[in-house]
Amino acid sequence: MAAYIVSVGEISQRTGTLSFLTTVKWNSETQYVFLYSLFGYLWMNAFIIGVTQFIISASVAMWYFSCTSDAPGSGSLVRGLWWVFRYHLGSIAVGSFLIALVQFIRIIFEYYKSQLDKAKDN
Repeated sequence: MAAYIVSVGEISQRTGTLSFLTTVKWNSETQYVFLYSLFGYLWMNAFIIGVTQFIISASVAMWYFSCTSDAPGSGSLVRGLWWVFRYHLGSIAVGSFLIALVQFIRIIFEYYKSQLDKAKDN
């Protein structure tokens, strides 16, 4: 998907030493689609990480609190997955949204910083 979005636009010839290469110029709509896809990727990545961490921590907690001196503990990944989808999906989605939003803002500021550094060099 990202390769398709990057390749959308007007193809133009480069000038300079690498004139055999081409560049793609985006219009404003393509830039917005790219930013939308970037935010969606960040949100989905944070959501998957959050679900994974919850499942592991729920399994470890079940094992720890069911362990006695007579019997070994039992922890189930399937029960942790059930708890995610039954009780905690909204919390993980909101938390991953906030994480993605902060990461997105950070990426935008890093981009502006690199643009200012380029302008300072010129």
